[in-house]
Amino acid sequence: MEHFSIKQQWQTALTKLENVNVPNLFGETAGIGIAINTNSPSTSLTGWKAATVPMNSGTTAYLQAQNAGSAQRAQLAMIETSDAISPDCLTAIGQYRDGRNQSAAANTSLADQQLDITSATNSEVEQLNLLNAAEAQKMSEMQSQGTLQACLASQMTVANMQQRNAAVQDLNTAALVQQQRVTNDTSAANEGNTWKTYLP
Repeated sequence: MEHFSIKQQWQTALTKLENVNVPNLFGETAGIGIAINTNSPSTSLTGWKAATVPMNSGTTAYLQAQNAGSAQRAQLAMIETSDAISPDCLTAIGQYRDGRNQSAAANTSLADQQLDITSATNSEVEQLNLLNAAEAQKMSEMQSQGTLQACLASQMTVANMQQRNAAVQDLNTAALVQQQRVTNDTSAANEGNTWKTYLP
């Protein structure tokens, strides 16, 4: 059996994730720092609620009177979607940070054994076991990052809802203006011609 003698040339560094320090001057971000640094779904939810503007009862009554498909109901749908997704994303960030820090010792141990040049870790079976362990760690990392990618896609969906609603509002306003121009004379006083390019 031939041993590798200079394994350190393959050594790489794992950067440890530092805890994020979120300022909380008046309680406006209460729980956010804990949520993005640890695995705490309940803290993510309370932190999100503390950091966002609540909808008051008057707004709720107003929205109840709106028709389905109205601009106001569409805004409500975007807010509700964001309120469902965002705490989940805070939790995903916290889970990733917490899991990565918990895995640091296992990663270091595996790296040490992979770089060991003694007989204890240089048998074919030992090397294959180390490869399997590395693949298992890689799979865990990929799954964790998959959760973060799902979170990013969710946030992009909410941003897309906002952009789409704004674009539709612009088109609806342009169509309403055009309809009003046809229905109502927009001539200036003592003028016989209609202003065709005026936008209110």
